[in-house]
Amino acid sequence: MNVEDAVFNDLFLYDSPQKKQAQIAKDHNVTEDDVRSIREKYHLTEAVKEIKRIRALWSNKKDFGLFTKFYKWYSRGICDYCGISQDVVKKIVESGKLTSKRFPAVDKKCQRGRSRGISLEVDKRKPGEGYLQKNCALVCYFCNNDKSDVFNDEQYMLFLVNRRKFLENL
Repeated sequence: MNVEDAVFNDLFLYDSPQKKQAQIAKDHNVTEDDVRSIREKYHLTEAVKEIKRIRALWSNKKDFGLFTKFYKWYSRGICDYCGISQDVVKKIVESGKLTSKRFPAVDKKCQRGRSRGISLEVDKRKPGEGYLQKNCALVCYFCNNDKSDVFNDEQYMLFLVNRRKFLENL
């Protein structure tokens, strides 16, 4: 890893985002101006915006563990239930081929109550339990909305195979 990548990680990814620039500079044998320059270079990029979005999602799921662990887990970008990628879901929502009052407006600005669908969500495999890693599933809006808190993960996977048969056999 080069110095710029290491400073980037300290600034934006690691679990101590409040780490002082002076300490980061000392840790990587660079000047504080170098650290400031790297911060300014990246702070408005899409990569940093995505890290901040994922950090905000993690902030109320801290039972999961360290942010870096959550970030790596979340960054897989594939729904655990149906296998669709976050990129495909985002294209579907942004194209307007499917609509929902919960999706961002056509101008793509997220407003209160209109921010779902475009990114993968964290679902509890067993609804009554907490957000421990073993109880978390990374899911698309469509599966999360469908599963809701009605099914646990095992029941939902059976339900996906044949919905009518599953319900008739209850």
